[in-house]
Amino acid sequence: MDFKIEKFKELLEELLDEELEFSIDESDVDQIKFYFENDSIDLLISTQDDTFKILEIKSKITGEGIGSKIYNLIEQFCTTQGYHQIIADKVFDSATDFWEKHGFERDNENYIKYL
Repeated sequence: MDFKIEKFKELLEELLDEELEFSIDESDVDQIKFYFENDSIDLLISTQDDTFKILEIKSKITGEGIGSKIYNLIEQFCTTQGYHQIIADKVFDSATDFWEKHGFERDNENYIKYL
């Protein structure tokens, strides 16, 4: 499954009403990483087959629900693009409530949601 980078970036920018910097890390051929950032957020993701993996999601502005808005956009994007699962990679204890609130289940140090 091809990750539609430009479409995803466009949707994020529309949601945030801000432009994003974008880069690709291809140093690990088994897991190409896509990085989106600006003054408000840092988002690091990867995709493989039907899996969308969130490696990092940070909102530099807290308490305004930006993390949830970004996650909801990711889930909607994944559903329309045919992904079958979303993995939140190596979740910190302080973030477990966030992922559980969005319907994820713990799988060792990761959280997973089947779509």
